[in-house]
Amino acid sequence: MYYIVKSGDTLHNIAIQYGTTISNLLNLNPQINNPNLIYTSESILINSSNQWSNKPKDVITGTIANASFSSLVTINISNPVTYASAAQYQVFINGAAASAMVPLNTSTTIYPAQPIVQIKFFNVTGTQVGTTQNVTLSDKTIPNGTVIFGNGEVFDLNYANSLTNQTAIQKAALDSQWKIWVKTLSGTIIDNKTTLPVPVNVLPAVMNYTDMNGVTHVIQSGV
Repeated sequence: MYYIVKSGDTLHNIAIQYGTTISNLLNLNPQINNPNLIYTSESILINSSNQWSNKPKDVITGTIANASFSSLVTINISNPVTYASAAQYQVFINGAAASAMVPLNTSTTIYPAQPIVQIKFFNVTGTQVGTTQNVTLSDKTIPNGTVIFGNGEVFDLNYANSLTNQTAIQKAALDSQWKIWVKTLSGTIIDNKTTLPVPVNVLPAVMNYTDMNGVTHVIQSGV
């Protein structure tokens, strides 16, 4: 499970929110060199898959959301313990309904697509049960024609080459200690220095992709 850092977040507050410790978060996130310094939009691993599977799961805290940024959202429920009366869910964006109310373990389409949405669970009579859950949607794959930085930032090449965006590009390069790759228009990932092809498993597993319009999406490398 990953958490996307918001403005004002601290590692201490994130640890409290998810019932863990700063030490555990640092062990899961070796890319964090200074526990007092985290960045907005940075992806932080909260639970490894093995840790999560060892915990009791319920409809709210144990929800596995298979969701893609292409507007299709699927919610899978594993071993519900509490809120067992939940029978359906609905997607919300900034408090406004963005989908129909549909049964659990089915998919629904939302519009407009958003990188982060809220999921509310309801019983058969339409009464909300449990608490609203934030769900991060993912494009799943790295688009062609992008520059990839070691800190998990990915930029459309047109965006990255614009003079007005050079401050963000320079910051990403410095934060990454100049670990930079390019995914070409043909889909090959190459090292920016050597221009040699590299396997996808050298890239961060979860990244923030800024498209040519400056809109940020959460994506996965496919590792």
